Amino acid sequence: MAAPFLSIKTILQEAELVSQDQFETWTQQWRTAVEGGSEDTMLEFFSREKGVTDEQFLKQLADALKWPFVDLQSLSIASEIRSRISTKVAFQYGIMPAFEEDGVLLIAVSNPFTAGMLNAVQYEASGPVRYGLATAVEIDKALKKYYGVGAETIDELAQDEVDDDDDLELMFSDDKEIAEGDQEASIIKFVNQVIWQAYRSRATDIHFEPHEDELQIRHRIDGILHQMSLPPALKKLQAALISRIKVMSGMNIAEKRLPQDGRINVRIKGEEIDIRVSTVPTVY
Repeated sequence: MAAPFLSIKTILQEAELVSQDQFETWTQQWRTAVEGGSEDTMLEFFSREKGVTDEQFLKQLADALKWPFVDLQSLSIASEIRSRISTKVAFQYGIMPAFEEDGVLLIAVSNPFTAGMLNAVQYEASGPVRYGLATAVEIDKALKKYYGVGAETIDELAQDEVDDDDDLELMFSDDKEIAEGDQEASIIKFVNQVIWQAYRSRATDIHFEPHEDELQIRHRIDGILHQMSLPPALKKLQAALISRIKVMSGMNIAEKRLPQDGRINVRIKGEEIDIRVSTVPTVY
């Protein structure tokens, strides 16, 4: 059974996931929920109405489509696999390239009925593609892990084993707008991405927290600190990242034994943002 050539209703009925009456009723209820602000996909809404988990629903659908159900958590997805699909397309359609087998790229999706997805993937992959199903939650985790803030940047820099701020040219721009034009250097791009993500999340604080084996970055949202999903190689770039932030905030990058305070003024989507910056010495 091939999803593009059959209606959604027919596929779900043949998978014994909905009856005709259920499909009509649930579709209308889902549309009403979306108009009210719900971000649920149709399949997520249907699985709840059916009283099963998203995983159970998608496994049954995968059987009907003769697609595999992909366990993304068990995979370590190589950069050459991820590079087959751009960050933009991966996030736009909520898909995750998983692995390649016999020259065929497998893409994990949570909604095989997303308009335009098949054409976009085929255009980008430049080769044969097949699909598998995975829950939206697991795909989102994988996207944040592999495509999230700084994932590609850190992977690229880690290959050069940059672990000292003297090894990087930290460029400074008078115009600190978070935009495509301000992403020439990888460290600049990464710091901008962190600030941009904090802005999108309506965070009030950004914490860069050095530990013995890792550098954690946490956002404070509604009074609660949330740890960002970051590549493990980030620790290698700790000195360069901190130096970049010090430069942006007008601090002395050579001073590492005393606390410092500074400010960063950025413009995001035309909005002026004033960021107060404080640094304190740490063990690591």
